[in-house]
Amino acid sequence: MVLHTITVKSDEEMEDEADAFAGAFLLPADEIRPQLRRFDLRQLANLKLYWKVSMAALAVRAARLNLITPYQSKMFWIEMSKLGYRKREPNEPPREHPGLLRRMVSFHMKKLGYSVAEMAKLLHLRASEFQEMYRTEILGEAAGGWKPQLRLIK
Repeated sequence: MVLHTITVKSDEEMEDEADAFAGAFLLPADEIRPQLRRFDLRQLANLKLYWKVSMAALAVRAARLNLITPYQSKMFWIEMSKLGYRKREPNEPPREHPGLLRRMVSFHMKKLGYSVAEMAKLLHLRASEFQEMYRTEILGEAAGGWKPQLRLIK
């Protein structure tokens, strides 16, 4: 959104610029360069756990930083294909579950009294999309097997 607001470029050129930006953002050159001095699958699998990006992203970044030759890059992709790593890489990090947005949604609905329709509008979603994405925040922690919560009032 920020890179391509003024000039019109080809899809390929815009994608290349977006990839370069993502690489620089996720794998800063000054920090990743010393770690990519040794370029092999074992090293990339270990770096993947640390940086939480794919081995493929690490290889692309190494190529962009001219830390590997075109031949090394080609051999890397061949080896990745032979091992089936282009479909499923080893050393997958645990899946992260972001919480801040969910806490914000919960706060707005439970403390500030926003309705599903109001929240959907704020997030530029249809009400049905919002309900599907934030079921737990709408219904509470037991959203999987939701039952009405009763409380005793004296």
